[in-house]
Amino acid sequence: MICALPGGGAHAGGVNDNRLELFDGLPSLGRGYNIHRNTLHSVCFESVKAPDPVFDFYYDFDKVDADFMRRLGGERNWAVDGELLDFVQDHVSGDAAGKDPAASSQVNIVARITLESYHATLDESGSPVGKSARALVEEGRFTAFFNACGFFYVRSLRYSSTFMALFQFKQVSGEEDTQLERLLRTGLFELGAGARSEEMEQLAAALELKIFVRGAGLGRASKLANLVPTNLREFRQSIEAAAELMQAASSGRITSMDVAPWIEHPDLRSAFFGKAAAAGESTFGRTQYMELNSQVITAINQARSRWQEQYYLASLCRNTLPTYYPVEKSEFSGQFDTIYDPQRTLFENHHHPTEVGRRITLQQFREYFEKYPPTTFLQRAEKFMSGSEGREGAEACVNALLKAGLDRADFTKLPSCVAAMNGVDVQERFLRNYCLPTPVTRVYRTTSP
Repeated sequence: MICALPGGGAHAGGVNDNRLELFDGLPSLGRGYNIHRNTLHSVCFESVKAPDPVFDFYYDFDKVDADFMRRLGGERNWAVDGELLDFVQDHVSGDAAGKDPAASSQVNIVARITLESYHATLDESGSPVGKSARALVEEGRFTAFFNACGFFYVRSLRYSSTFMALFQFKQVSGEEDTQLERLLRTGLFELGAGARSEEMEQLAAALELKIFVRGAGLGRASKLANLVPTNLREFRQSIEAAAELMQAASSGRITSMDVAPWIEHPDLRSAFFGKAAAAGESTFGRTQYMELNSQVITAINQARSRWQEQYYLASLCRNTLPTYYPVEKSEFSGQFDTIYDPQRTLFENHHHPTEVGRRITLQQFREYFEKYPPTTFLQRAEKFMSGSEGREGAEACVNALLKAGLDRADFTKLPSCVAAMNGVDVQERFLRNYCLPTPVTRVYRTTSP
């Protein structure tokens, strides 16, 4: 139960890992955030003021060998370096990537341009809280505010854009390999120009040079940019086009997000603790209670909503099966019906679509809903809220917290709250993995069983 909520009082923090890839939407400055659920909420500022972004520029040129792969695997930038790792693994075999360099018949060289752009901290003094959001706090409707705006807001964002090229050529002799690598290293930004361009083209053709490129987080251009080179001369144009697209203020993948708690926002703190502040009372402990108890109520509301969402999804999913994948002929359209073989018609697992072992038959699909009809989820929601077998439910917890005061109650000492927080994790893997049904193998029958 303790793991269900962040420990301690509210504090600013950073999110710079793959949680940023799991959002249903994109973070923006001032947007609300629930750090416990990793969910985004509304923008509760009336307007957002922030300075223009600034940039850091990096350029790397490396030969892909065992040492390079070790360093790449240990880099800190999960987004940019993860993208490069995937890129290399897509085009370089295990031996060529450095597992057994002596056995490799290829030379692989990676060039990468990376642009890091970031905003300074959001200017709270120039970014007023929205009137409707502020009214919720001033009226004491704290749980409604947190439910709409999250417990934190996005204070700053960091973006990365990267353009990568992999030069892959045949390993012939140490001298020729080294010569092409040296020419690439010294003349990468001058390809197609200068006296030695023809020499480079001839050597590249002799060594069967291949060029693979990948860009991530590039901005939009006013005209079509040439990012796909077919030879070394065109590669210079691709670099120039990518560099221009990376400098657009709207470009980049979000790689880091700093958040701050609403409860410490200067405009709202006095509203959260107005009476206590007027009486000169310390709000240190009450800040923690307010945050944690509000999160308890919000978590309960979200759990109830998720049970209902599961009911709607289960109903839609179950009704889809007889409508689109019937196993017997209809009384009305009989001879015109197409019916499916329930044992040989297969459906994919949405989270593991390529794994054959995770697919299920139409028969298994139907049997699941025979065992767990959609109303099961409504029954679970009712049990969660009202309790069962003489035990209080989550509704009793909410009532107790509101009666004692969100800034004074200790939810860990209320049995109904402890039980509720142990039940807020709503996990229904079957629906998440298989609904709505996506067939991968359709087998028809001519007659009903």
